[in-house]
Amino acid sequence: MPGVNSIKKLIIKCGFGLFLCLYAFTGFAANYPPAVGTINPSGGSSSCEQAVSFTTTFSDPDGWQNIKEAYLLFNTSANGARCFYGYYNRSSNKLYLRNDNNTSWLGGYSPASSYTIENSYTKLHCAQTSISGSGNTLTVSWSITFKSTFLGVKNAYLYVKDNSGLYDGFKQKGTWTITALLSISLNPKNWDIGKPLVNQTITMPQPNKITVTNNGSGPETFALALVNPSGWSAANTPGQNIYVLSGLFCNLNDAPQASHFNQSGSFEDVLATTSKKATTSVFGYSQATANGVALPKNAARSLYLQFKSPTNTDKANEQVISVIVSCQSP
Repeated sequence: MPGVNSIKKLIIKCGFGLFLCLYAFTGFAANYPPAVGTINPSGGSSSCEQAVSFTTTFSDPDGWQNIKEAYLLFNTSANGARCFYGYYNRSSNKLYLRNDNNTSWLGGYSPASSYTIENSYTKLHCAQTSISGSGNTLTVSWSITFKSTFLGVKNAYLYVKDNSGLYDGFKQKGTWTITALLSISLNPKNWDIGKPLVNQTITMPQPNKITVTNNGSGPETFALALVNPSGWSAANTPGQNIYVLSGLFCNLNDAPQASHFNQSGSFEDVLATTSKKATTSVFGYSQATANGVALPKNAARSLYLQFKSPTNTDKANEQVISVIVSCQSP
């Protein structure tokens, strides 16, 4: 019965062909893992309390719409505690920031919304954060402010996950340095010591003390230097047309004595034309008393000066000495 045999062969061929078609279709639908891209800028620095924009890219061979979550982390290591650790959920179109202890997510607001999400170390500005997708690439431009509690060199890490749970990261893609805003104010700015005699020591009295205030964004350590007048020069001991100028930082209610300057005979408190940074002993008469080291934001110290006139001078005109008070990060 050739007709029957022909039909059987035809059925077998169709079944085999159908199997091949199904196999080919299943292979076409395979999901490929996503990959982290780049961060721009990948290096540099900014002052704390200053908003900075970082543009990050993430890719997926199955199209950018297959990306579910895109993460950006700034910290000294890939640790989500006490840092900037944010993510964008593409499926819900929401932004999040990790809390201080890395135990929960804060926020859940759309890009371009008016919200700011913040923890103790950073802020994520939703209004200035934007999202775009094209082809296989998702681009997230983050607007971030680093606080004064988050200073120093930080690594930038990226992480991405797709709709099927495949992921890539955390991979370091850059570094960023957050610096403090340094600023101080002085009040008053002048000390008139009158007309001292030769070989005389004059210690600034309490009513003439100079108040130095930290107006920056974080802790500051003070430093002192001087500019010589036209007729005299500074040194550790007085001499012919040679004077000595010393300084002390202390609590606002302290009033150091003349003996508190130049402690231990090492001339620690003597100013020079080269700036000298305060320590617990340099420009400080007691380690148990507040000095000019790591002064908190908005805090103040009293600065007292002591002047030792030259042992002799042939300069009859007035001498004006400039004292430079500066600050730097601790």
